[in-house]
Amino acid sequence: MPILPALDPELIRAVVTTKWGASGYRPGIIRTVESYMIESNLDQDSDPFELTFGDPGKTLTALLRRDSEIHVQIFGIGVDVPYLMTGIADDVDFNEQNSFVLTGRDRSSIAADTIAEPGLWREQRANDFIRKRATELKVATKFNLAGEQTRKTFKTDGSETEWEFWYRLIRHEGMWLWFSSDGTLNSGKLKTGAPTYFFGTPPLSVSAGADHHWLPVERVGYRKTTQPRVGDVEMFYHSGGRHESFRAEDLTTKDWVKRPLKFLESSHIHTKPQAKKAVYEEIFETKVGALEIKILVPDIGIIIQQNNIARLNIPEIDVGGDWFIVGTRIIADEGGFMQEVRLREKGYAVSARVPEEPETEKEPSSDPEDTGGCLAAQGLNIRWLQCFINAAHQHRSNVDFALYLATIIAIADQESGFRNVRQGGQVEWFKWEGKPQSGITSRAEWEEAFKNDHGEGGGGVGPMQLTDKPFKIAADQFGGGPVDELTGNRWSPEANIMEGANVLKGKGATSEATLWDAVRAYNGSGSAAEAYKESVRRKVYNSPGYLKMIQDAITDCADEGEFGGGEKTECLKEIWAVWDWMVANEPEIHYGGPDEPNGHPLPGPYKQSPPPLPLWLDCSSAVSFANIQAGVDWSEGTSFSYQGSGFKINESQIAEYSKGHLILAFYPNHVAAVRSTSQVYSHGQESGPEIRSSVRYRTDFQEVRAYKVCK
Repeated sequence: MPILPALDPELIRAVVTTKWGASGYRPGIIRTVESYMIESNLDQDSDPFELTFGDPGKTLTALLRRDSEIHVQIFGIGVDVPYLMTGIADDVDFNEQNSFVLTGRDRSSIAADTIAEPGLWREQRANDFIRKRATELKVATKFNLAGEQTRKTFKTDGSETEWEFWYRLIRHEGMWLWFSSDGTLNSGKLKTGAPTYFFGTPPLSVSAGADHHWLPVERVGYRKTTQPRVGDVEMFYHSGGRHESFRAEDLTTKDWVKRPLKFLESSHIHTKPQAKKAVYEEIFETKVGALEIKILVPDIGIIIQQNNIARLNIPEIDVGGDWFIVGTRIIADEGGFMQEVRLREKGYAVSARVPEEPETEKEPSSDPEDTGGCLAAQGLNIRWLQCFINAAHQHRSNVDFALYLATIIAIADQESGFRNVRQGGQVEWFKWEGKPQSGITSRAEWEEAFKNDHGEGGGGVGPMQLTDKPFKIAADQFGGGPVDELTGNRWSPEANIMEGANVLKGKGATSEATLWDAVRAYNGSGSAAEAYKESVRRKVYNSPGYLKMIQDAITDCADEGEFGGGEKTECLKEIWAVWDWMVANEPEIHYGGPDEPNGHPLPGPYKQSPPPLPLWLDCSSAVSFANIQAGVDWSEGTSFSYQGSGFKINESQIAEYSKGHLILAFYPNHVAAVRSTSQVYSHGQESGPEIRSSVRYRTDFQEVRAYKVCK
């Protein structure tokens, strides 16, 4: 809905856009606002609002029409007060007092209510991808999306909403996603620095000239919950056909009487390091929101924003310190204008979970020969399988690999039955060398059997039955070959299948949404082409079900470690499980060295499992600790001086080398462990160990080096 810059906030507090009368959508000014309530929260998908206004003359009954959408803008009171909320009404009530009550959510509700269509997109940056989709859905027109992330592959399988999809992408970048009151879509880190707001009574140490920074508090509510807390968490999982489990305790509840045991089970976890990570993440999550303060602030002429740090000093109940603003509620009625602010402990304010990616497919190796060899070993018995795999890798665009591969295989089945024949022929092509073969006894008979440039199209050729002459010529020229209807590469299954996959892409098969229209166009148009499309679809999904055959084979290959792009080396998994344990136990892992009062020299008790807490580590000893705890023979020492060992790699090589090497990032007098391009473990200050989203989280980044630590 358009913004109306000429509206006077002293007179107007709401604008409602809907269909008024017979005209299209246009804004209507509401001058009779009785009350409103607006929430803004980081810990929920959409922010609700409620707007109440009178209509004694019954002039606004158009709001009750079934098929009209209602857009709402709510303003603050006074001059230069920004928009408080831009949203869409979900429910409209009209009561006996001739008052309308509109309840709804901000514009993120569009994405929260919309299922993301299945698809796969390669070489995308999260911010650019989200901006494009949000614009197409008309979720937002203003953006404040932080940073420039690396290009990645994104996929979804239709099991999540657009908002869940976007949130997952942003969380994998180590950031969060939220809407501002004016409808701006934001992404960024959680604030951790100096406070933006000061609430309560100024401490005696604050000078008189700084008193104006402190905002009065009318009411305080303090809530502590221990209900989610646990004593132990145990994860059950399957590994190699065996039932396994991993168990750990929450050491911070060690002296409690109520220490519940919580069981977890996951079909996605198959190794001990994965189970460790999930268990320690669950222990951390039980502490999120355990302490929450709500304060009520009177009209102070500013709108308090979430994702900021606030300093409290309320001596009456002995509450102070720096807290994180996780949400706000604005209330305006006959009692005045108030703001309720929700605050939580820093570090435990919002969930740190990174949503799992839907299992649309197990990603094959980027090397088509690896993929072909493994799929064949899994019993996928399809003629020219490697040629089909090469073509799918080359031409699938944003279509799921397994689906594109299954589709071009099904087309070859439909077109030729996996035979290298001319359209309507029964004899497979062979090179004439003067000897009778397959019932053909002369050169003239051979030419008659395989000529295909005669007439319109000349007849289909090869496994993919290439018909149009430009497609045949393109296949002939594959690998630099000459154009020849009898001996050209159009008769080579490799070239023929590669060009067929290219033709399908050219017909529009660049996403799963357009795949089946492209299959129909591959055949032509009309009812015959529609029947052709349905026949190919049945081969893909039902009989014989090429898609499931391929997916099962890919899954088996990935489970056996043949490919999949994951951490192939067990010791690396152990190292990252130790880092996850350190992050989960951050409050008891301090920044320091073995010379601290309770410090220990390496390796010392660090070989215990779990090691004793508290611990004192600096950046380099944290790296060594993780390696020693994982059982790695770490001969590089405990100082960042090992920057000279290993071998230097480029940032662009991190994804490749992280599969089999420990990657370390170096800075002046600092080192961090690099799990991936978007997951960097650092312990350079008391607030660590922590996870950063890029090796360039520090501006003084120098280089990355790789170490072959797993023998």
